[in-house]
Amino acid sequence: MPSGKSFPRPARESESSNTEKQAVSYLQIALLESLRVETHFLNNDKTPNRDGYFVLDDAELPYRLLVVQIRGTKDAFLEGDRVRVDLRFCAFCHEAVLAGVFFSVSLQSKRARWVAISPSSLLDFQARLQRSGQKSIPVSANGEFSLEGVVPDDTIRRWRALADEHFETYRGGKTAVSQLQRERLISQRLQLLAVRAHEDLPEFESIHDFLDTLNYALDGSFRCLKKLVWADAWKIGIAYDQNDADGLSYGLFAIARDANDLLVKRLPSGVLNRLFGPLMPTLTVEQK
Repeated sequence: MPSGKSFPRPARESESSNTEKQAVSYLQIALLESLRVETHFLNNDKTPNRDGYFVLDDAELPYRLLVVQIRGTKDAFLEGDRVRVDLRFCAFCHEAVLAGVFFSVSLQSKRARWVAISPSSLLDFQARLQRSGQKSIPVSANGEFSLEGVVPDDTIRRWRALADEHFETYRGGKTAVSQLQRERLISQRLQLLAVRAHEDLPEFESIHDFLDTLNYALDGSFRCLKKLVWADAWKIGIAYDQNDADGLSYGLFAIARDANDLLVKRLPSGVLNRLFGPLMPTLTVEQK
């Protein structure tokens, strides 16, 4: 390097970043060992409010997806300790209409504690806020398990019950929910699952023509129908997981006016029916 003024030293990875990466790795391994949990965690990511999601995969039950946030600590868990839940994660779950699990992972104990984020728990957290804008709240964990073995069956059953409660609530069984909230739920799942590779596929031309025709009609002669079915939507997009000689499987979703999103989303094979399952009125399957 030339003599004279020197460059600053390269930045080092922070200690907290290493702790978070280890916490995510320990938890991911434990969940994968159960064989019934499919993880999609973001290690050392910069995505705000969440660290990915996991799926409870059971052939006999509909698709169950839970978004997660993971916090690691080098200290051992002590009996009676509470988990400090990040309220920004809670706000994300509420706004995105998603059920969630907040994990606290002890690297020393190799144990994880978890807190359910559901419509009922959010109401409880809100009632105990001491001030507006508060960033975290200490709460009792819903459960705890070792990271050195398989996740207990009872824990997985409780996660499935959490997902079931969420779906029942937002299907209108317990709480009235607007069409806009339903569309946000679909949109959020699509953002998590869509295959975003930049690629040229022959079906894109016909899909673009279809969307042009559909959105032109919904902004013109059928704008009342758009208001009724897709409240306050900017454009209608399409998600599909099959487009071949055997058939076309697709779902339509709304893109909000304040969102920057894709109009066309290709999903992994077999995902579409599980994804749109609880909201069947928006799913159409056709045969060529």
